[in-house]
Amino acid sequence: MWGIPLPKLPPRKTAMKPLTWAVQSRRPITRWGKTAASKDSYETTDLGRAIEKADYKMGDDGGVIGFIVANKDKNIQLQFIGDRTYKTAMQPNDRKAIAELTELARILSGMEQIRKDKKEANLKIEFVTRKMQEQEEEK
Repeated sequence: MWGIPLPKLPPRKTAMKPLTWAVQSRRPITRWGKTAASKDSYETTDLGRAIEKADYKMGDDGGVIGFIVANKDKNIQLQFIGDRTYKTAMQPNDRKAIAELTELARILSGMEQIRKDKKEANLKIEFVTRKMQEQEEEK
């Protein structure tokens, strides 16, 4: 799950309406990504600063994370669309953090897949070993 901290916007007319936000590269605009409204957004504080946070499950981000990773060395402008539109430039350290966390998630996912494959292989080895022992006992 990706937790994306959003800047605190002025109070809304309705309670916790999810934000939709778009990411685009500055000049020239060649490509942009857009998320669906988050099903999991809430307000909180971070070191005393009020923020709104929207969480997306992997793959539900509309390709925005992939876009940020692919353009991590470029200036990226964030546009938050809610009751009103808010634009801000994404900081280089934020782009780098997203890219590095995405790589870490890919590595951890690969490690988990290796563990599952190893467990399955061990079960197959146990099965074959047991069958070989049964054949030896029948002789």
